[in-house]
Amino acid sequence: MEGESKPPEAHQPAGAPPVEIKERKRREVAKRKAEKDLKRKDADIEGKSKEEQQRDAVVQRTNKETKTFTNDIGMEFVLISAGSFTMGSGAAGQDSGEQPSHTVEISRSFYLQKTEVTQRQWEEVMGNNPSHFSPQYEPKPEEPGPEVNEYCDDCPVENVSWEDAHKFIDMLNDMEGGEAYRLPTEAEWEYAARAGTTSWFSFGADKKKLTDYAWFELNSDGKTHPVGQKKPNSWGLYDMHGNVFEWVEDDWHNNYEGAPDDGRAWIDEPRGADRVVRGGCWADVAGGCRSAYRGIRRPDDSSGFVGFRLARSVTLGP
Repeated sequence: MEGESKPPEAHQPAGAPPVEIKERKRREVAKRKAEKDLKRKDADIEGKSKEEQQRDAVVQRTNKETKTFTNDIGMEFVLISAGSFTMGSGAAGQDSGEQPSHTVEISRSFYLQKTEVTQRQWEEVMGNNPSHFSPQYEPKPEEPGPEVNEYCDDCPVENVSWEDAHKFIDMLNDMEGGEAYRLPTEAEWEYAARAGTTSWFSFGADKKKLTDYAWFELNSDGKTHPVGQKKPNSWGLYDMHGNVFEWVEDDWHNNYEGAPDDGRAWIDEPRGADRVVRGGCWADVAGGCRSAYRGIRRPDDSSGFVGFRLARSVTLGP
């Protein structure tokens, strides 16, 4: 991968959390659901329809001015409105995997997590912390110890595969009683990263300014950092450049020939052997953090370079 040093030896995270942890989570969700059901019954007494109750629930959890959403474990999401953009790079000399540039219509609004999923959030759902950059990480005998981020619950979780990310999503959806959470599609990710721009980065093309927006090779000190410390893009999203690469849903394709133009995930049948990561990481050069830059990984590959952020479907608009 461009600008990427040799990753640490893959460390497979623990599997599903112990039964007692999962049951505790289910009980907590059941309790919250019971409280919500009680509120709905009170609303019925007041003569509100079911549709009005649902709308009220969304309004209560949505900031009308900033269009944000916060879930039950404190994960913050930003509403990304539908629209169109030019995906990829048409510039001469750029990676052929970013070509041809093409217009994509994002037909549906969606929520995107304001930051990458943190170690704290992963532990809250899964009951373990697989991160290479954490005090809990135990390197193998032949592997040098990592530069530990002590007490870094707000650092991005990493050393998680695409498959691990899906396990997290399944568990979170189960906890909240729905199927709203998912990985963003590659088109959704780039649309949100660009935030209306067509330049190398969301703030323009000046690489000298990247230190204000990203943790990468020049300023990371060889490790991840707490999310949200750098400047966000104009849509309120942090760390879209650098810190850790981010999994998206799509299968890897060598270029954009034949790519969907409606924002959906580009998925082969049967599924391809590789997946896509986006955004660059703490070990990357500036060019690897560009909005258009694409990386390839196997779905079962995990390393200290790669994490993810969640998308959430909008079932009822705010």
